[in-house]
Amino acid sequence: MLTVREFRKLAPRDRRDRDRCTYSISFLGLYLIKQNYKLSNSSFIFLFLIFNFNGHIISYLSTYGQSQLGYFFLPYFFYFFFKMTFETEKNKYLNSIYLGITIWLILLQG
Repeated sequence: MLTVREFRKLAPRDRRDRDRCTYSISFLGLYLIKQNYKLSNSSFIFLFLIFNFNGHIISYLSTYGQSQLGYFFLPYFFYFFFKMTFETEKNKYLNSIYLGITIWLILLQG
């Protein structure tokens, strides 16, 4: 079990580390979408640029800070939403649980 001091060592130290962490979380979500739906590299680059360099979210991040970091969980929301609606799977309940956890994380961030 982690103590409070050990947990604080794992936490990001400053704003740049926090931003790198959230950008990497969103990149992994976008990469998951790319792998599951077999997107080409050019369409993935377009999706990545539109998602990460959106002027609206960049201005909100610079103004409001950490309360807007739930935006970076949106690739997971869309991944589980599309997986739940368009694919006929046996695990629809499991995907709905994952979708609920993703919505909870977005709301938890602000």
